[in-house]
Amino acid sequence: MRRAPDPARDFATFTSWYADRAAKARQTMDELLERAPEEPWDRPKDAQEAANEGPSNASADTETPPTRAQEVCIQMMQKSIYFLTHANPFIAARVLSLFASGVPVLISQERESDALPLIHVAWPSVLNRLQDPTPFVCTEAAALVECLARWTGDFMSRRILDDAWPIFRQLLAEQKQRDEHSALAKRGVRGTTSAHTVSHRLYLSVIHAMHLVTEKVPIADDLFWEIVLALRPFLDARVHPELAGAAVKMYRSMAERDEDTVWLALHATIGTVIADQPLPTYLREPGMDMRHSVELVV
Repeated sequence: MRRAPDPARDFATFTSWYADRAAKARQTMDELLERAPEEPWDRPKDAQEAANEGPSNASADTETPPTRAQEVCIQMMQKSIYFLTHANPFIAARVLSLFASGVPVLISQERESDALPLIHVAWPSVLNRLQDPTPFVCTEAAALVECLARWTGDFMSRRILDDAWPIFRQLLAEQKQRDEHSALAKRGVRGTTSAHTVSHRLYLSVIHAMHLVTEKVPIADDLFWEIVLALRPFLDARVHPELAGAAVKMYRSMAERDEDTVWLALHATIGTVIADQPLPTYLREPGMDMRHSVELVV
């Protein structure tokens, strides 16, 4: 029969175990120090050898050890990586959030050698979580992809473009279908007017991630055109200002790469007529109020 929980007793047991563990560790260390030789392991170098080697070689071979905070961050990411596939959506979401918090800690402090292998192992699970049926899990995965686009540079940008963008495109299509049942969609608006919704966070992460990726890696013309067309609804003047502002910045950045393509897509969307000739009519979106955003972009 299992004993009922007793916090006082359990804590006292833990304290005793921890003290015993620390004492054994100290005893082991003392024994190792007693057995250590008092002379160098290798034969001493003479003066000429030391002069030839120089002080710079020794320093070049030594790597700065991680700080205590970095060690804790690495261990937490290592131990939690397998929980990305956990059946409980709350646990999966928390682990995705943990990774999104840990990556900047390591990358900003020049611990790429510790962070990038973990990201490489976690990437297939992150892609699976992008397709999770639970909306808040999917949103946390999108936020992690945005974090990787921001902090890992070329290491993940190409993979985000190749692996994550097709999923983003599908998510946008599915979210469009869900949003069509809202009162906002009945007025022709694809985005959100509130920043406190799951779809708002999802949209914002997608925009930021694609903004960062399109700045960093070469993109084929057909894929560039696809991204330009897919994210146009967020230029609507009726969406939340945070979404519209992020979309304007993204399109400005894309226009620096290929101004003609962005100009054609956006002006065709609002029905601009050039020399009595309309631009491609299949791009026209009469339900969108994009004219002001288009003027800001081009």
